[in-house]
Amino acid sequence: MESKFSPKAVLIDLAGVMHTGDDALPGAVRSLDRLRASGMPLRFLTNTTRTPSQALYAKLQRMEFSLARAEIQTAALAARTLVHSRGLRPLWLVHPDIADEMGESSEDPNIVVLGDMGPYFTYPILNHAFRLLMDGVPLMAMARNRYFMEPDGLSLDMGAFVAGLEYSAGVTAEITGKPAPAFFNAALSELGLSAADTVLIGDDLSDDIGGAQAVGALAYGTQTVPQVDKIVGPGNAYVACAKRRVFGIVGIDMVAGPSEILVVSDGSGNPDWVAMDLFSQAEHDELAQSILLCPDAAFIDKVQAEIDRLLPEMPRAEIIA
Repeated sequence: MESKFSPKAVLIDLAGVMHTGDDALPGAVRSLDRLRASGMPLRFLTNTTRTPSQALYAKLQRMEFSLARAEIQTAALAARTLVHSRGLRPLWLVHPDIADEMGESSEDPNIVVLGDMGPYFTYPILNHAFRLLMDGVPLMAMARNRYFMEPDGLSLDMGAFVAGLEYSAGVTAEITGKPAPAFFNAALSELGLSAADTVLIGDDLSDDIGGAQAVGALAYGTQTVPQVDKIVGPGNAYVACAKRRVFGIVGIDMVAGPSEILVVSDGSGNPDWVAMDLFSQAEHDELAQSILLCPDAAFIDKVQAEIDRLLPEMPRAEIIA
């Protein structure tokens, strides 16, 4: 049975898909015009955190792209929205070009917010952030991309600095840009659609798309991945949507919702076993729920201590947290 999919909207990455630096990619303007002619609503997503949103919009207009400023969603503005909605006092560690758009840093911060400072990253700045993190201040990062394309080649992105602070301070950053589900969900919410109704166009499988591309590779086959008969196993919301789309081309086990686990304990078990049981489902998806019910407060404290000890060693610590 052939799977037919008619998307209701398209989410489009900017850098690497539509342009590189100040130049539109060949054919990108014409392709966007053809997509516009379909009448589908569009949203443009970017982890760029060096350029103010108005300047980014103006740059895209100069390249002759047909888009509205309201259609652009940036990781920087997503971070600012979260900080303001939670009433936090931020230390903004951002590129000077977006400093005015982010606002003033607090003299008594209760959140460190990291953007791509590019050549303005210095040891004193990073060490100041490290000391705050060691004092218990949480870390928010606008993205954790490994690299990005510039006209003269690939360049180091802010992910290395995020990982360094996480490693040294033993913390896990909250990511506000791609591929954090909240970033995509904000665009979907504005459109009034679900992930199953949309198409995402990106140039980075890890940071733009997530795990759904693996489902497509297994269902249709590639030059290096043979087509399979059946796809089984857990995944995040995007994997679940992908499995639903390929059902009929290949078999699937089920279209599962977010993973859940409920551990009921009388307080006599091994706390590190309980912690690992909770991890077993939490690692599947940021929407997963892992719940412990126990009448013994002291045992719950022991489980929490084991979670804190074991979490930094987990390969999917960022998802679990």
